[in-house]
Amino acid sequence: MDIGGKNYFYLDNIEFDSEFDSGSLAKAQKIGQEYWIYTSRDASKSSAKSWFYFRVKCRELRCLQLRIKSLGYHSKMLQEGLKPVFKDEGGKWGRIPEEVGSCKGELGLELFFEHQMTANVVYFALYYPYSYTDCQNFLCNLESVSYPFYFRRENLTSSFEGRRCDLLLVSSFEDIKEDQGRVVSENKKAVVVSARVHAGETPSSYVMQAVLEFLLGNDPRAEALRNHFVFYIVPMLNPDGVSRGNLRLDTLGQDLNRTYNSTSPEKCPTIFALKNLLQELRQEIYCFIDLHAHASIKGIFTFGNLMKDFKQQIESALFPKFMELNSPNFHWKQCSFKDNTEQTDKPGNRVGTARTFGHLCTGIPRVYTLECNYNSGFKVNETYPSNLEESPYSDHKSYVYSNGPPLYDTEIFEETGKSVCVSILDMIDKNPFSRLKNSPFKDLETFKIHVAEQLAGIPPFRYYNTLRHLCKSKYSLKEILRGKVSVVLSSTESSK
Repeated sequence: MDIGGKNYFYLDNIEFDSEFDSGSLAKAQKIGQEYWIYTSRDASKSSAKSWFYFRVKCRELRCLQLRIKSLGYHSKMLQEGLKPVFKDEGGKWGRIPEEVGSCKGELGLELFFEHQMTANVVYFALYYPYSYTDCQNFLCNLESVSYPFYFRRENLTSSFEGRRCDLLLVSSFEDIKEDQGRVVSENKKAVVVSARVHAGETPSSYVMQAVLEFLLGNDPRAEALRNHFVFYIVPMLNPDGVSRGNLRLDTLGQDLNRTYNSTSPEKCPTIFALKNLLQELRQEIYCFIDLHAHASIKGIFTFGNLMKDFKQQIESALFPKFMELNSPNFHWKQCSFKDNTEQTDKPGNRVGTARTFGHLCTGIPRVYTLECNYNSGFKVNETYPSNLEESPYSDHKSYVYSNGPPLYDTEIFEETGKSVCVSILDMIDKNPFSRLKNSPFKDLETFKIHVAEQLAGIPPFRYYNTLRHLCKSKYSLKEILRGKVSVVLSSTESSK
């Protein structure tokens, strides 16, 4: 009953359907005065249920009483106040203005609300949608512009069902050339960014869109990034799952972010192609970021890899700490660094993820999963001036944050994408308008010492006696940063 998200129902002179890109609706029925909407599973044995995206057509404007049933995967977030979104045809998405209630039903969590129609066609969704068509339209618009720097769009590969998996390259013309379809640079490092491996994690697409818009814009920091890096952007790794209206999986019921250690070119062509790209660039990659969304942990944060050398761990922690410096919405305290390189049967094992494969493939410390909660965070960071005119979403003193942590919307995710770019530039100390200069840290070495001190206070690093002792001395930390003292993080040395 609840498998297959493309359906049409006609009830009481009202049409309910999900027969469009990213639409998902398993069943609709009228019970009393309510219209019951059932969510669809991604696959027959999947627990991935929550994503809904459907259209209501009615000749007469009505007050709809809707009950969304069989919600599972996002139940915690929905119980904490996440409201679904809606838009009238031709309008903009926004959260349901009416009160939304929740309760536990026989099939899982249920949401119920009334909505007064103001147009004859209205769309409802769990969260701000970003479809495969939206992605293609955005990329086509980018491609239609002539840029005074290097920009290329190509089809990295085709998905299992034949959809495009795009790759975009951005850099300056300086120090690059094309050789047999490859971009070659003697001095520029590569930055790889990917998104939407999980079909329903739409915040990642808004972050990705903002990354591209920033890199292709006129901001002097974008110019600096193009001068120092070649960017490889893969906006949508699971186009089939996105188009089908899945929450997490692909057409074959696979979690593609668990297949990097056992990728089949026939069953996982997009992951296979990205793996090949990472392996081809492994000597050139400076940073690899895989964009996601999170349903339970609040805030915007990263997962990183656990290094064996503490100097390398500081390098790994540098990006999230710069994100905290640049973005009012980033949550350093939600970040973690784990060793997922060994295959185990334990729940939560991440050996097949992009983050783990990226580190094993390249050996670099700067490989991350960046997560955005769908709903909100629990804090607002103080942001220091950049000496440029910034969006209100980048300024903790603006109206956006006047009542504390805001509900996350597309503008918050766009601010996050911009902060991703600025933070990468900060890491190489080439940001001409860095907030670091106006912060208490002033320079990169002092900031790295701060990062080391912060790391030493969180698990698992606080359990290393030698490290805890060294981090009490700024002189010792400088010696570590300069490579004069080596600290190997051995599991046998940990006090826990």
